Amino acid sequence: MEKIVQPGPSCENLECAFQLGRLRIHWKGNYNMEIDMMDGADGGIMQGSMKYFLVRTVETDEDYKENTFYTCVPTTWISKCKQLMLYPSVGLHCVSGVNIEPPKWRSNVFKRFRFPTPDWLEYDIVHIHNLHKPGSHDRVHKSAAAAMKGSKILKIS
Repeated sequence: MEKIVQPGPSCENLECAFQLGRLRIHWKGNYNMEIDMMDGADGGIMQGSMKYFLVRTVETDEDYKENTFYTCVPTTWISKCKQLMLYPSVGLHCVSGVNIEPPKWRSNVFKRFRFPTPDWLEYDIVHIHNLHKPGSHDRVHKSAAAAMKGSKILKIS
């Protein structure tokens, strides 16, 4: 994820110093995992059109600065309560030996990673901009890229 750096609150202890992804043993949300979505007949994963949310998260780095991220996230990566999301670790998708992060993925790559797996990290969601109407990859991706550059978030419909 690319980041926008903003000054953060001062912290007295390390517990509030870092807001990074949580490992599975510390997940707070309930998710539809890949293994839960297996088809009984052939073991294949359910297919169909995918919709995406424009999600804003905030992480605090080691310098106590808050980094805001706007990300195009498949609806299948969001918890059932819509307050948490799972996100793949670095290196999940490589092209010619180069890691490609999800903000640069095309829709066909998202389809391959439609459902999260237990090795993904969980993040708190600050806001889902199109909660009531998930959009297409192209629209949400463009809105996320614009928001990361500091532009107004495009209407997703």
